[in-house]
Amino acid sequence: MLYTTGLRASELLSLNWGSFRYNRQGHLYLDVIGKGKKPRTIPVKEETRKLLYQYRTSLGGATEINTEDTSPLFFTLYNRREIGFNKKRLTYPTLYKMVKEAVYMAGKNLNVTPHWFRHTFVIMLLENDVPLAVVKDWAGHSDISTTNIYLERVNQDHTYTHLNKVELFK
Repeated sequence: MLYTTGLRASELLSLNWGSFRYNRQGHLYLDVIGKGKKPRTIPVKEETRKLLYQYRTSLGGATEINTEDTSPLFFTLYNRREIGFNKKRLTYPTLYKMVKEAVYMAGKNLNVTPHWFRHTFVIMLLENDVPLAVVKDWAGHSDISTTNIYLERVNQDHTYTHLNKVELFK
């Protein structure tokens, strides 16, 4: 979810099952309350939707979208009782630990944090020619100059690609 939506960790942790909705064309969207309590809508990739539904099914839940559902999307179980478990919203320290453990198990860059996925998402959008204004909206940046910082980095990383396209000597 962090990688395919570009959510801030705090936004991910505040998601409910009711945060999702389908538009008229049948595409899944995520309604988020971002930084500064600003609402935004993010499209959800089909692959992410499938994984979310698998996750929901594995928990014994229904996959129908209900915008009234306020149960947390990600949670921990605590206070085991004879009847079952209580759900408590996942915390940032737990998310951080989960990301670190996954990265360690994958044998990849150990400097990866939950926020790394957000940066990577924005860069991937820009590298795939998604318009700057669209990236700004999906990332929830209040000012396009913030998004432009990423674009400058992408452009700098591709300077030789652009230079090699030009024939200076014929």
